[in-house]
Amino acid sequence: MKKQRSNQSSSRQTSGDALRVASMTLVLLLFGLSLHSQAAKKKAKPAEIRWRVTVEGKQAGVETLKRVDSSSGRVFASGTVEPKGKSAIQTITHQQRDPGGIFKKYRREEKARLGKGVFAFRKNKSADRLVGLNQKLEPLELAPIGEGPVWDRVAWHTLALWSAHLQGDGRIEMAYLDIAERTRKQAVATPASEREITTPEKERVGLRVWTLKGLMPSAITTAWHPKRGLIFASDGARELMREGFSWEPPPPPEPPATPEADTAGGAPEEKSSPDGAAVPGGPAPSKPESEKVTEEAEGDRS
Repeated sequence: MKKQRSNQSSSRQTSGDALRVASMTLVLLLFGLSLHSQAAKKKAKPAEIRWRVTVEGKQAGVETLKRVDSSSGRVFASGTVEPKGKSAIQTITHQQRDPGGIFKKYRREEKARLGKGVFAFRKNKSADRLVGLNQKLEPLELAPIGEGPVWDRVAWHTLALWSAHLQGDGRIEMAYLDIAERTRKQAVATPASEREITTPEKERVGLRVWTLKGLMPSAITTAWHPKRGLIFASDGARELMREGFSWEPPPPPEPPATPEADTAGGAPEEKSSPDGAAVPGGPAPSKPESEKVTEEAEGDRS
């Protein structure tokens, strides 16, 4: 009898332990799912940067860029070129770089069915390869660009990824990959005097200015915000300006409100107190009746 009770007690204890283990496992699972959900909510989508494009001073469209810097060190950048006009064809770009800024691939194509484009990618450690997209272009293999930047004259927003190379106070020479001409070239970057600009918050800040030679027939002047990156780029004809920024100073602040002046322009009236004394801002005190009678009698004698 005692042995049977002992077995029943042991069985109940084993069932209780299993239930506690199951409950603890469920709690940990729910806790993990909660953390994962919170992390997913905190992971913000990349902000889209927009530049206004002008050619010879006339509005010509917009360029955009979204950049993601992953925890692994990889960089992903997607951009668009949106020319002005109903019949204009948009262009889309994608660029990827591996940890350390090593070039991985760049793709540019028209945003249309069977849109034409160019695809450049790192074939191996000894070569970068360039091929055509929906067009006949002879495949080319070039010496790897490595950490060198990419420049595409069709998509000026590719300049936004040059910031890591424009550091220091002296002249810089660097090799870059020219997508439009499908070749490696040499660029020379020279720092210039800082220039002030008005931010979307109506604050005046200084921009770091770099002049880039070797990209276009004319030098390209670029201006950089320390945190917001590329703000301005121009070769004298074509110009990119980050939306919300302006070279013009902000309007002066409105003067503080002042009390309204007396429209009559005269001295304030005097008020009278109960004892007949004059009070500033009020009417003159009235004379006693005895004084009024005396004045009337004197007037009759005369």
